[in-house]
Amino acid sequence: KPFIKILVIEIIMILCFWEYNSSTYLPGPIDVAKAIPVLFMQNNFLNDLLTSFFLSLSALFLSIVISMIISYWSITPSGSPFATIITKFRFSAFSGFVFIFAMAFPSGFIFKVYSLSFAVIPWLVDSNMVTFGEVEKMRYTHLRTLGIPEWKIARELIVYGKMASVFEIIRQNYAMIWMMIATVEAVYISEGGIGASLEMLRKYTANLSLML
Repeated sequence: KPFIKILVIEIIMILCFWEYNSSTYLPGPIDVAKAIPVLFMQNNFLNDLLTSFFLSLSALFLSIVISMIISYWSITPSGSPFATIITKFRFSAFSGFVFIFAMAFPSGFIFKVYSLSFAVIPWLVDSNMVTFGEVEKMRYTHLRTLGIPEWKIARELIVYGKMASVFEIIRQNYAMIWMMIATVEAVYISEGGIGASLEMLRKYTANLSLML
């Protein structure tokens, strides 16, 4: 297929550019491949990876529960204003709320879960509201003329009808959790995780450069 051929060619071009780049701070793919076995055998990397993975799943679960409650509530007249307010937190400063959560929650794990969930929930709610709004009004009218109760209409058109789209939205936002997980893990280094390892490496590297 043309798509597969183009994809393979572009991957090869990216790998070649990556391998032969002139930057001393960006190792090539061969160096990265050689370093992977060493990384797993040293520095407790596997435990840190599992710690971050469990944290990401915990934050994802809490985000799904809260965001789906708000999203399904948004299809009602009473829930739509509140859900709209929640979506506006997409533009809030994440670093500022991380500081607030760090002061509010003494437990490092609870802090990290709530911080990641707070960052993702507004995006989940906003995407769900857009998806739910794509249902044609005529379909609501047609089912109402058949005498079907409102909760059954919502179940068929929103819950069941948009389930595949909701799963895709969740999958995309799970990637956002991994993107931000290093930020929250760096606050509590003692609890481990990929972010904690990167923060320790950054500190030791900075101190070493100053000593040299």
